[in-house]
Amino acid sequence: MKVRTGVGLVLLLSGLSGCADWQGSTPLPVASQLEAIKNEQDQRYLEAFTYWKQAEQVVNGKLDSISSQLKTISEEHAKQAVVFYREKKSEEACREFIEALRFDPSNRTARDYLFNRYEVEPSVSYIVQESDTIEKIASKVYGDPGYEFLLTMFSGVDASKDLVEGATLLLADPEAFSSQAVHAYKKDILVARKLFKSNRYEEALRISYTILEYLPKDDEASYITNMSLLKLAEIQIAEQKYGEAVASLSNVDPSFKNVKKELMEVQELQQEKMVWDKILEDYELVRQGEDLYRQGEFLEALKVFEQVDPQYAGREQMLAQVREQLRRQAENHFKEGVTLFVEEKLSSAIKEWERALEYNPNHPEALSSIEKARKLMEKVSRIN
Repeated sequence: MKVRTGVGLVLLLSGLSGCADWQGSTPLPVASQLEAIKNEQDQRYLEAFTYWKQAEQVVNGKLDSISSQLKTISEEHAKQAVVFYREKKSEEACREFIEALRFDPSNRTARDYLFNRYEVEPSVSYIVQESDTIEKIASKVYGDPGYEFLLTMFSGVDASKDLVEGATLLLADPEAFSSQAVHAYKKDILVARKLFKSNRYEEALRISYTILEYLPKDDEASYITNMSLLKLAEIQIAEQKYGEAVASLSNVDPSFKNVKKELMEVQELQQEKMVWDKILEDYELVRQGEDLYRQGEFLEALKVFEQVDPQYAGREQMLAQVREQLRRQAENHFKEGVTLFVEEKLSSAIKEWERALEYNPNHPEALSSIEKARKLMEKVSRIN
């Protein structure tokens, strides 16, 4: 390790000598430093190297400790900033986010909010001077080299390309950060108010829900949301859309209004409506079934009557009448099949018996007759 001598060395000694209370009583005693310097001058490099290596470990340990403290402080600023942001105090939040980055430029929360939820247009002009560095410019412009991240992160300054003497840099003004959420909020809340006052509750709800996604504690958005739900429920009840009304009331915040009583009343109305709807549905099914019955469409009539509620008066009688007609139809087709069979019209006979099975799948003779006819057809085809 090469160590500078002269003025630089004196500064190093004086700087380190002020830190004698870092670890124990004598982590970097001046006498030991002087001895290490003398060892180097006497070309006793191994002894000098050993000392400076130990000094490096002490310094690195202290740097790690301080770095940890800086990260903790940064996190505290970031947490406070988030609180301010949620309270719509965007300027206070911005200052806290910037402070968080001053203590720890890698703070993810602060970076995320400033990059994605704030806007800033570089507006501070600075002419690069000879020997300027990022740290020097930050110190000159912002009064603290710790604000160098404002140049690199938010002004796009590249130390390897942009620090040319005489060049003009446009730098971010920490007071000029503006919250995208605040801009969006002002626009959205205005639209939500107008929609609500115009009784366009569903549209107002969509806007207020959007606001609550990025400002979950906003009082006005919460008011518009809950009042829109209540108004919608009133309309839905009047239109007998009880299921929708139940959904609307269920989404009302209990801390805004307790709607348990109203919810129970609507659910009772919903049950009553379901009963009446079923009665009307059964009545319509019976009417359809009777029409089909009169038209001789017994199979279709059976399907319709089977959909009627089993408790409906007269259902079983109607089903019995239809099934009797189906039994008769099946028997007619069976007899016609027998006649055709006798006339040796086997294919036609089979079709009649298949028709009989459509009307009565449990016909005692139709299936066996079909099997006999098919076997006979096979024998005839072999003979021919």
